[in-house]
Amino acid sequence: MQVHRFRYQDHIIVALDETLSYNYIITINNNIIMEHNSGVVSNSLTFKSCNKSSKLAAGTAVQDYINTSYDNLVNHFGEPTIETDGYKTSSEWHVEVERSGVIQGVVTIYDYKQCKTYTGDDGLDSKHITEWHVGAKNHRLANLVINLIDSNWE
Repeated sequence: MQVHRFRYQDHIIVALDETLSYNYIITINNNIIMEHNSGVVSNSLTFKSCNKSSKLAAGTAVQDYINTSYDNLVNHFGEPTIETDGYKTSSEWHVEVERSGVIQGVVTIYDYKQCKTYTGDDGLDSKHITEWHVGAKNHRLANLVINLIDSNWE
C-alpha cells in the first residue's frame, strides 16, 4: 500500500492506493497541487482533514478506539479545528474519506471524558491524551482511518 501526503496551506490531503498503481489529481480551490498517472486506473482512497465541522458527521457514533499521541494525530491531520462542547471533549478532527472521487463518509477522532474540563485536576491536557475515540457511521469506514494512522508514514 502506498501513501502520498500533501500539505497545502491549512489542508492536509492523503491519497492512499491499495493496488500500488494509481492515477490522481489533487486539487484545492480548483488549483492543481499534484498530478500523477501510473497508467492503471485504481481503487484509490483519499482522506481529507476538514477545517470545520462536516455535515456528514451527524449520526456518527464511536466504532473503535486508537492509542496514539496527540502529536501523531496533528502530524496526520493538522491541529484540531472542530469546535467541541468544551466539557466532555477538548480536541476533535473530522476526516472525509473518498474512494475513487466519491465521498464514503466522515470519520471523527476525539477525546471523550478524559480532559481537565470534564474531570478537573485528574484530567489530562489534550496533548497528553493517548486513547482516542473513532466515530463513523460504520466500523469499516472507521478502520480505514485507523489503518492510515497505524501505518506510521512520514
